[in-house]
Amino acid sequence: MKKNIIFIIIFSLLSTSMLYGDELSIYCAVGVKPVVDEIIEHFKKQTNTKITVSYGSSGKGFAQLEHGARYDIFISADIYYPKMMIEKGLSSNNYIIYGRGKLALIYSDQFLKNKKPDFNLLKEANKVAIANPKVAPYGKSALQVLMKYGFSDIVNSRLVYGENLSNVLSYLEKGFVDAAFLSYSIVIQNEQLKSRSIIISENDHEPLEHALIITKYGETNQSAKEFVNFFTSKQGKEIIKKYGL
Repeated sequence: MKKNIIFIIIFSLLSTSMLYGDELSIYCAVGVKPVVDEIIEHFKKQTNTKITVSYGSSGKGFAQLEHGARYDIFISADIYYPKMMIEKGLSSNNYIIYGRGKLALIYSDQFLKNKKPDFNLLKEANKVAIANPKVAPYGKSALQVLMKYGFSDIVNSRLVYGENLSNVLSYLEKGFVDAAFLSYSIVIQNEQLKSRSIIISENDHEPLEHALIITKYGETNQSAKEFVNFFTSKQGKEIIKKYGL
């Protein structure tokens, strides 16, 4: 009897360890990196889960998953790629919409000088950076805005494409471009960027709904479910709101 009790206790402890001590692999869109970084930080304080995160464009993450990449969770900056995950049989779970992104236009400090940031200053910009619209939702939205307002000259000859928003931010900070389109989530907690930015109206581009999904590979990983539960909890939502989503 005593041996049975000891066995049950040990089994219970091992089960708890498995629940909170698993490894977790996440692919995340760069546009929501600050949000996810903070959520992971808080999640780690409550669990022993070892988390590995890869950042890039939403489209690149989907392509990697389609070619066999073993991510437990896919956090996208749109709902198109999570929908494709289900359609392609890469997930049998429903996607969860966790926020609605805002597009921001930021000018370089050197270009802006003492002027206030204004959308029409784009006419004077020599080079403008956006993320690759073929794989990056924020790049696609930026292109829609430029075309809507007749900036075909920028699109045809003055655009610089980054593979993802990290590249776009780098081009801006290094002075390679005069202006750049980024996610407001990247901008909002950076006072220097914020002072040189304007938020683009959501009426000027397709909605930037953001969704995450547990992949087929991550279905059996309890830590993946725990992370998504935390992500969508009251605490998680407060963090998401803090970054303008």
